[in-house]
Amino acid sequence: MKIRISYVPVIAIFALLACSRAAAQAEWKADLTAYLAEPDGQRAEALAAQIVNAGPSWQEVCGELENMQFPAPKVSSGLIPEMFKCSDGAERPYVVYVPPAYDPLTPTPLLLFLHGGVSDEQLESDPIGYCRKNPFLQTAEQHNWLMLFPFGQKGATWWDRVGMDMVLQEIRQMKSRYNVDDNRVWMTGFSDGGSAAYLFALLYPTDFAAFVPLNGHMGVGALDGKLATYAPNLANSPLHCINTDLDPLYPAAEMRKMIDMALAAGAVPPESEQRSPPSRLRGRGRSGGRRGNRRFFGKS
Repeated sequence: MKIRISYVPVIAIFALLACSRAAAQAEWKADLTAYLAEPDGQRAEALAAQIVNAGPSWQEVCGELENMQFPAPKVSSGLIPEMFKCSDGAERPYVVYVPPAYDPLTPTPLLLFLHGGVSDEQLESDPIGYCRKNPFLQTAEQHNWLMLFPFGQKGATWWDRVGMDMVLQEIRQMKSRYNVDDNRVWMTGFSDGGSAAYLFALLYPTDFAAFVPLNGHMGVGALDGKLATYAPNLANSPLHCINTDLDPLYPAAEMRKMIDMALAAGAVPPESEQRSPPSRLRGRGRSGGRRGNRRFFGKS
């Protein structure tokens, strides 16, 4: 007697498994997209756990990241105002600069600029106007760099949890919207912003390729933010530290002592003194908001 074997149930089982696998893949890919754009830490952790539980290989995850598609920017080029809801519940502005040659298909460097006077009570009233005066815009246009300008205030400074998280999350948000080259994310800033560049170099060196503190002080973040920092941590953080001779707060002669201390501790930040070249562009100073006698690279 011949026994007939029906393959239909077997095929159905394999088809069901294939469909389940396809559905699972679609789910973890959707979770990955949501994870990359999620500013809330707890929700991001939950999404990460879902991705891990789905079991994709690291090759699959890397492949998905490498093949990410980025939308065209809101405007073809120029300064774009944005808002970010911070961990204290307040919304604060930030500004994105998109160069004319930006291509969503090409990884693009990102330069982050942190302003001074970050302990002011009030936020910058004209973020776009402030950014238009920034001397780095011309360089960013020439070299096809994206730029990010966060805006802090008292309660969201560059060295408290709200402000530091805001900076890192705004970078994260930019990376979900623009094709940012992870290997070329740089931080600079003036006065308080320069002091913050030191602080981020000490605490978050992995997130950045280089730091350029302008008229800052390595100890401000540790003192004002009551944060433990250690100069040897700068050994793996490429820095170009600039202080000017006429800065009344952090003159180059005094800051050289700080650089020598860092070098003796094992850090290797290069340093240059600028002899106060003239500049028509004004920045925000260490305190008191806009100060008429403070300039980006010039006489203080």
